Amino acid sequence: MRMNRLLRAFLGLLGAAGCAALYFFVLFEGEGNETYAVSSKPLSVRTIPVEKRDYRLQIPAYGVVMPREVVDIRAEVAGRITDVPENSVAGGVVEKNQLLFTIDERDYQIFLEEAFVERSLAEQALEIEKGRQIIARKEWELLEQSGWNNDGENSLALRKPQLEERQAAVRLAEVKVAKAELALQRTRSYSPCDGVILEEQLAPGRLLDAGDAGMRIGCTERYHVNALFPQKYELDANTTMVSLIIDDKQLDGTIRSVIPEIDAQTRNRQALVEFVGRPDIGAYANLFLPGSFHRQVTVVPREALRADSTVWLVSKRNTLEVRKVEIIGEDLENVVIGSGLEEEEHLIVSHVASPLEGMRVERQSSLPGKKHIALKKGVPEK
Repeated sequence: MRMNRLLRAFLGLLGAAGCAALYFFVLFEGEGNETYAVSSKPLSVRTIPVEKRDYRLQIPAYGVVMPREVVDIRAEVAGRITDVPENSVAGGVVEKNQLLFTIDERDYQIFLEEAFVERSLAEQALEIEKGRQIIARKEWELLEQSGWNNDGENSLALRKPQLEERQAAVRLAEVKVAKAELALQRTRSYSPCDGVILEEQLAPGRLLDAGDAGMRIGCTERYHVNALFPQKYELDANTTMVSLIIDDKQLDGTIRSVIPEIDAQTRNRQALVEFVGRPDIGAYANLFLPGSFHRQVTVVPREALRADSTVWLVSKRNTLEVRKVEIIGEDLENVVIGSGLEEEEHLIVSHVASPLEGMRVERQSSLPGKKHIALKKGVPEK
């Protein structure tokens, strides 16, 4: 019984407390009929203005720097190597017409002297024959004066075949002299271009046959890169200028050809790019090949493009607006928008952790003379 009385007393107190709370709530709610709302601070975001301009896609590519020409320096005559200059080693830098190595020339000096002697003998024989020609002509004139009847054939009597034979012997001797002089010159090998020695197999005393390789030179007057780029891109056939970045240095190049073959290892397309400079052979090159050209389009950085081809904008009410756009091209840094954006709108480029359409945002104030985002490598056409 006692426990029941205590329970009823507790429940009574609890009900009284609830009634009191309800009274005060109604009292204060009714005074002036005032309501209170929780306010939140707008999210600060970085933006860029939407602008239309001409733009050429910059197709990303990569490759390895190689000499434009690689030349094998081979012995043109047989003989033993007698001299190798100090810089004729792998990695050595050479200039055009610089001596690379020398073959023993003594045998070829002897051959040249023999050719000189043969020419001298042939010239002497020709002079003797010219003297005989004078005698033969005099004798023929005497025969004609004596009334001798001939058939008009006088070439043998005047020794014309003998003269032609001696003249031919002189010409042959002169050819032998020229050949011996050329062989003597070929005992000394020179660089055909400015370049770098890639390989060499030279040593004084080594015996070379004609045609044996002595070294390999990469000509460095021009270089080329076999640039690999994804199959999804198409190059502009009317533009050949290329931008290369090698060891943080920017160079200009020219597309010589688009190779009609897919690289077997990377499954990429290939373009042969030629350029002038002084990079290291074998250096890695980043390239930006000329893609399609677009007139009066909106170009935005890739970080401004969101999922499902959408972008975020700051609306006129300073709220976040999600809008779908038409993508007509893209490269490594930028996206080309065909429709969906208007000039003077403000595109959000900041990362927003939990974006909700309609949430309050405010644009960050930019520093004087600076933009929030610099569009890299996508240089507009002028």
